[in-house]
Order: sequence, then C-alpha cells, then structure tokens
Amino acid sequence: MPAVLVQGVKAHVLNCFQGVSSVGVLSSFFMKTELAPEFAEKSATEICPPPTWFCLRDRKEGYDVSVPFRAGGYMSMLGFEKTPDEVIKRLKELGKESFEEYARRMEAQWKAVEKAEVPEEKAGLTSEGNPLACPSAAAVAEAEVLTVSELLAYCRKEQGEAFTAWLLEAYKTQKAHLDKGETNFPSATLDFMEQLLNQSGISGPIMILGFAPPFYPAVDSGKEGKILFKEMKKAAEKENVSLKCHEYFCGISDLSYCGGMDKEELAAYAAQTPLWGSAYAMDIEAMAKLKIPSMLFGPWGKDIHTRWERVNKASLYEKTPAVLKNFIEQMFDK
Repeated sequence: MPAVLVQGVKAHVLNCFQGVSSVGVLSSFFMKTELAPEFAEKSATEICPPPTWFCLRDRKEGYDVSVPFRAGGYMSMLGFEKTPDEVIKRLKELGKESFEEYARRMEAQWKAVEKAEVPEEKAGLTSEGNPLACPSAAAVAEAEVLTVSELLAYCRKEQGEAFTAWLLEAYKTQKAHLDKGETNFPSATLDFMEQLLNQSGISGPIMILGFAPPFYPAVDSGKEGKILFKEMKKAAEKENVSLKCHEYFCGISDLSYCGGMDKEELAAYAAQTPLWGSAYAMDIEAMAKLKIPSMLFGPWGKDIHTRWERVNKASLYEKTPAVLKNFIEQMFDK
C-alpha cells in the first residue's frame, strides 16, 4: 500500500501565488495513479485491478485561511510480478511529473490572473526549459521526490546519533498508539512520515514516498496448485458442482504468506516501510523458506463490500462442506 506525503509552501490565501498547495500537487499525483492501466498487470488468465486511493486529504489539524502546507494519502497497489523497487521507482517518476505539471498550471493561472510578465533572466525553469515567471511555480518545478529510505539516510547523515535516538523514541510512540488501538497502520505510517519530515528540517516543496502495512505478496502455486485444483474439481463433480479456476485471487488472503516470498523483494519493501520493526515485521529468512502450495475455495456470493453483499445459502451450508469432505478424503486416500 503506497503512502504519499506532500509538502508545499504555506501562504495566506490573499497571497496564494506565493504559496504552493500540497493538495494541488497530490491531486496531480492522484490523477496519474488512480485506476492507471500501466499498473494493471496481466497473467495468462487474470487482469490485476489498477490502483485506487483509500484516502487523500490535507494534513491540517484545524481550520485556517492558508494554502494547505501538507497533504497525504495512501492507495491500493496490487500486482502479480512487479516488485516493491519497481513500484517505488515508477512512483518517484510520477511524483516529479506531478510537481512539474502543477508548476506549469500554476504559471498559466498566475499569468491569466495577473496579466503580467517577468524578464526571462529572472524566471525559474522547468525540466523542459520553459521560463516560469511565478516565483512559487519555479520552486515547485525544482521540488524533490524522496523515498522513506532516502529521507532516513539524509537525516542520519545530517544529525548522526541524535537522529538515531529521536527515531527510536518516535517509533516507540507510534507503536504505543497502535497497541492501544488509537490508530491503524496506514494512518500511523503517514503520521510517522510527517514527524520524520519535521525532524529533517526540510522546508521547501517535497514529496515523500513509502509503504504502509499490511503487505500481501502475490503467490502462484504453479504445478502443485494445478494438481490441487484437479483434485478439488474431481471432489466437486461428485456433488454436481462446477468449478472455475482463477490463476490469482485479486483480494487479500493469509495464504500470501505461505508461498515462499522472495527475500530481496521483502527486504526492499521493509526499507520503504517506516513502521517496519516491532510494530510490523515478518521473519524474512523463515518466510522465504516456506513453499506451501495453496488454493482458495469457498461458497459463491455477490456484491462484496456493499450493503447488498450476500452469499448463496445452499452453496455455503450444503455444497461447500460436501465438496471439502470429498476433497479431504481423496487426499488422505492417496
């Protein structure tokens, strides 16, 4: 679950062109990622749902009449083959594009409102070399996009042991909030990222990218999975039940942790997850050793996560138990 924190430039609404709206930049990033086909991977039989955002809002604690200084959010990001490193690399590119896009829009809006021009030698430049007369637009075009690991490295370099001590206390605080049920993983991730940005002392426009738990890696049981399905189908035929095999279940399941995760992939995810540690962690070595073939099977239903969500009564109470009984007996007979 990618988490994003954007910092702009605070200004009174009377001087809005002297500020940079974090909500504006994050909205550009939203439009580049929400339902984006480039992230919808395809397997032999399945299409992975594209990203969709769960939360997007400013980080104000109350009402004021200033341009939003910070904004954040998090989105769903499912996949079959793409790795955390590949995801974060592409999001960094889109983050930079979002800043540049907002800078160009801000410049155009400023010119339309002010009807003013500034000599080119006094203007900033976008990556495309277009002169920017609006000072804040120039600042946006120069904004950085950092990952959590890059921000941590910057803070350690600048602050040394003092930062290590601060980080330990900040982590303990977030873990305490989680343990008491006062927050959840995504919200705690954004809070931690904001505290980290505060500690860094970075004051200009910037975007921070990381991951929020939980993490559900894609699992493919391969040949063993096909064997399991063959046996399940045989068990279902005895009850006149027709089964259809999907290569992936594009939801979440604890079976994601049984397929033997790639150690490098899990380590890459951990590096960009600020809550990784005692608040949220997995035994990387042990998880990599698990190679348990798996298959999901259950009753059929409709309209999940809506007010009309329902399951077929006969499928739940009659057919599914009978098929499972046949399947277990078949496997023990072998």
